[in-house]
Amino acid sequence: MKYFQSHLTCMKNNEITIDLPSGYPNSEYPNSDDFGYHDFYEIEFFLEGEGIHYLNAIPYKICPGYFYLLFPGDYHRMQIPEDKYYHFYNLKFTLPASNPELMQEIRKYPGPCSVYLSPDQIPLMEKEFFLLHSGLRDRKYSDRLAGNIVERICILLLDFLSSRTDNVQSSPVDRRIFLIIDYIEKNYTHEISLAELARIADLSENYLGIFFKKITGTKLTEYINQQRILHAIQLLGNTNMSIKEVAYHTGFGSPEYMSRIFKKHKFSTPKSYQIR
Repeated sequence: MKYFQSHLTCMKNNEITIDLPSGYPNSEYPNSDDFGYHDFYEIEFFLEGEGIHYLNAIPYKICPGYFYLLFPGDYHRMQIPEDKYYHFYNLKFTLPASNPELMQEIRKYPGPCSVYLSPDQIPLMEKEFFLLHSGLRDRKYSDRLAGNIVERICILLLDFLSSRTDNVQSSPVDRRIFLIIDYIEKNYTHEISLAELARIADLSENYLGIFFKKITGTKLTEYINQQRILHAIQLLGNTNMSIKEVAYHTGFGSPEYMSRIFKKHKFSTPKSYQIR
């Protein structure tokens, strides 16, 4: 099951928040059985901890130096043994707090934006998180200064991604799933051709949906609609675009169809997400 988190509740309308969770896990946090997804960006950087992190249903090993960025629409959950102490930074931010051009550069890398930092890289990253955490905690930084640190963290991530030799220690998984997810994220604004998706993933069109459900646990059409819903919520809540404009900008094609999908998945209408 997946549950949605909004920046309005999780971030209390701030552009940037940062926490330093630590302790022993339980079923409520961070070992929930549900996948969480949201309309903001999230970075987590582990200083201590062991376990498994499921990012878009793909398992990754949690260990010191594990560092990843979640885009709006990515979904995840953790499984950390109850006797294993965890200690990590959790950074949430909305797009105004970062450089849109930089985020687009990061998006060019297929698959989840996750890396494993080496022992000599960890202190460099930890310093940036410490500056941000202490600065916001003590109210020393304005949003603009804090945004500069977020941008530096994202630049470091981009640098690590560019030098990565696929050092992401995941369980064996067919990497074609990343090609499919990446294509959907880049093309959700218009009609997505299943034939083109099958071609990109080197699968038959008949097997494409079976393959996607097997890896992610979600039907392909449902995943596409989930991504469109998340982007539509962002536009409805952060712009003055009309419902009709949002429908066409997110690939729904018509406001009527978008409304039907919202009622099915969100049990509400697009209008409820508009700026008041």
